[in-house]
Amino acid sequence: MRTRLALVLILHMALAPEAATRADDPSPPPVAPQVPAESREVPTGGPPSPASLVERSTVELVLIETYVTDRRDQPIRGLTAEDFVLKIDSYVRPIASIEHRVASRARPPAPGDPGVPEPASGEGTPAQPAPPGPGFARRFVMFFDDETSSPEGLGVARRATARFLEDGLQPSDEIAIVAYRHRLQLLQDFTTDRVALRRVLDESFKDPRRHSTFVTESAARTRELQESFATSLSSSTGLFRRATAEENRVMGDVLAAIQSLVESLAPWPGYKGIVYLGDGIPENPGRLHLDLMELPSSATAALVNATLAFTLSEEFRDLVEAASGAGVTLHSVQTSGLTAGRAGGVAASSRRSNALETLALNTGGIATSSNDLGRALTEVEDGSREYYVIGYAPEEPPDGLYHSIQLQVKRSGLRVRWRRGFTRFLPAEMQRRTLQAAHLLPGLYAGMQLELVAIPGPPEPSGRTVDLVLHIPPGRLLMLPESGDLVGRLNVGMVALAGPEETLRLARQVTIRVDPTVTSMDRLGTNLFARVHLPARAQSITAVLSDLATGEVGAARAELPEQSPRPQSVGGLSIYSLAERSVWIEVRDTPAITEVAGVHDSHSLGPALRTTFARGEPLACGFRTVTGSSGPLRLRILAGGIAIRAIDVEAGGPAVRTVQFASSDLVAGDYVLVVEETGPGGSVEVGRLPFAIRPAELAAAPADPT
Repeated sequence: MRTRLALVLILHMALAPEAATRADDPSPPPVAPQVPAESREVPTGGPPSPASLVERSTVELVLIETYVTDRRDQPIRGLTAEDFVLKIDSYVRPIASIEHRVASRARPPAPGDPGVPEPASGEGTPAQPAPPGPGFARRFVMFFDDETSSPEGLGVARRATARFLEDGLQPSDEIAIVAYRHRLQLLQDFTTDRVALRRVLDESFKDPRRHSTFVTESAARTRELQESFATSLSSSTGLFRRATAEENRVMGDVLAAIQSLVESLAPWPGYKGIVYLGDGIPENPGRLHLDLMELPSSATAALVNATLAFTLSEEFRDLVEAASGAGVTLHSVQTSGLTAGRAGGVAASSRRSNALETLALNTGGIATSSNDLGRALTEVEDGSREYYVIGYAPEEPPDGLYHSIQLQVKRSGLRVRWRRGFTRFLPAEMQRRTLQAAHLLPGLYAGMQLELVAIPGPPEPSGRTVDLVLHIPPGRLLMLPESGDLVGRLNVGMVALAGPEETLRLARQVTIRVDPTVTSMDRLGTNLFARVHLPARAQSITAVLSDLATGEVGAARAELPEQSPRPQSVGGLSIYSLAERSVWIEVRDTPAITEVAGVHDSHSLGPALRTTFARGEPLACGFRTVTGSSGPLRLRILAGGIAIRAIDVEAGGPAVRTVQFASSDLVAGDYVLVVEETGPGGSVEVGRLPFAIRPAELAAAPADPT
């Protein structure tokens, strides 16, 4: 007999008690509200207005950021298309458009500002604002290479960045902070909130996990190789190859992380730059050891040939092409600064910086190697404050190939910096890259406001069963008319990782079809759910959704803690919004999709399961008590570890409990819902669930779940 999760029975009782399955039914129950096993068609979103269904003609432009300055690095204004000569793959091509842009000093208006209305509930704030005009906002990603750089240098870089963010940028500039240590970590997504950025940098500075031993281990390898070559050339060559292969792998991982970040930024409009902060990455890591060792010229020549098998030239080329296709500018700030001392040390430092300079040159960025990191960051900011955007209209369809750009200014005495190439990826390749990037950095794909909730079930000898619920707010999916119905199509994928090990991979295409007369679409969201089996250890789960009608991609991540060895008397703890109806769609292992017009089963509709709610939403807490639990139960709502509300649960009663509570008196912030079992000896916590309240008020009455 398979034990049920609380989620199943909670929603069956709330929506259709007469349809609840028997406890002794051996078949695996679907997460309720029940959807017919063969169905993948349910209502969501809303119909487009007839006026929006018009034929459009578009012209694709390749946008080339071009920086023109005089000998004192002062920007030149007033240039026109006639002042430039554009060559694509060495052939002169016409300039389709030219626009002069200057970074705006004003912060763009945001919800909550005086005179700016709050977004309607369920709509949220657009994650991708409209492309900036002549006065535009920039987006910078500060990338800290903690993996291959000196921890001391990266600590100084964090302090310099914190000072730079306070007074070195325009108020409208949006900043994200990313670090790489074993894996890519989004510490802060794009924001203009300098206080939040400073707080993230301070926390990152104090985090001992950022400290890498790569630099000291590399120096130890160099000493070991020097001693080994002094005794035996043949045996030392193998040692040299192994050391070079390992460092090549680690540095290659950093380049792959930067490329994933580049591809994550592809959908964002306007200026987007990545500022690399670290010791640098050489094109040939093995040459660093040769720079630092004193060897006979014959041995050096033999080892130079050995390093050719471990070059990163292909990875650098792929990164340039990805940045060209995504319209991303790469800047570099070498945190080791100017190196003094032995010639070999200077050569090794230069080798690490030269490859970064090439990246910056080919993408229109700036590369600096300065002991004054604040000044280096200022150079990056100054160099991107004012430029021209030159538009080129290709006549051929996208081919996925890299095309070179040569640009000249007819006026003499001017300095020109520009993107040296572009790549027009095929649509399928661009979609693949975007989906991979969203899995890696879901925080940069929050525009659809997805929420992923992982609800652990009872422990099992081989792991645990978990219900994964991906919530899509109302209006986020585009439903198009088709044969009298509204139809939406989407792809959804879920990946779970326990450390480096992948424990789950689920990818399905879902077709949604609805008869518009079946139900109101105003507040109808969607909950995609899957029952999966996962190991007992801690893991992160990422869900990525792609609306095939619009091409929009959204992502969300949930952390699943390690399973407690202590048996819990409460399971399936969840919170539902009674103000929003959602249609529930099961994402199964079988890829078959059968279309059924309309929704004829009320079990497919129910309250929305989420972890973030608007202030004022009526909420319901649901959970299942395990046989053998003793005392009465009490709910507590904690804010900052302090109990601000207690709700007694009626003693006895069914195994599945639902407790409604209001959120109108909860200010915006983070909370924890705790379930306690009370008894003569005091209270014992038997379950907890974090949730959040957002500022926007929800004035609507609770939706009728039937």
